[in-house]
This record gives sequence, C-alpha cells and structure tokens, in this order.
Amino acid sequence: MPAVPLVTPTIREMSSPRHYLLPFEITGTVPCDDMGVMGRRMIDGFDAAPGKVHMLLIFDRFDASDASAGISWLSLRSRHLRSRSTEPSFKPAV
Repeated sequence: MPAVPLVTPTIREMSSPRHYLLPFEITGTVPCDDMGVMGRRMIDGFDAAPGKVHMLLIFDRFDASDASAGISWLSLRSRHLRSRSTEPSFKPAV
C-alpha cells in the first residue's frame, strides 16, 4: 500500500496487514472521478504486486455511482488485469 492512503469525498482507502489486500470504504454516491481515482490505485497495486491482489469494498450508506463510472477505461483495465491472474482464487483460512 502506498505511504499516503487514497481519500476522496466518497472513497477512503483503509489500512491492511496484508500487502496484497487493498481495502476501500465507500460512502454515499460515488462520482466517476472518484471511481477513476480508485481504479488508478488498483492498477498501481497490480503493477507493484508480484502476485495476486485482492480488493475489499466496504459499503456504508452507498447510493450507487454515476452511470458511466462502471464503464470507465480505468475500471475496465482493472478488471482485465485482475482476470489475467494465474493464481488460484482466495480461500479463507479455516
């Protein structure tokens, strides 16, 4: 995780003890700009990690997002990079 966590009016990056986990708290209506900033942070996480990266989204009073936020180039690139992972899916500890 970068030294300075991501903070926008609707998205706050949270700390994690796992270097491959990027947790975000989502509050209210997420505009396209905020979604793009989070997408860039995920791309940076993918680029920096030697293996798989996990994303945790915690929704608090979430009202949805701009209609175009889910189809931005950065969102699509994040999904593409995530789908290229060759590691097995995350399995919770028993």
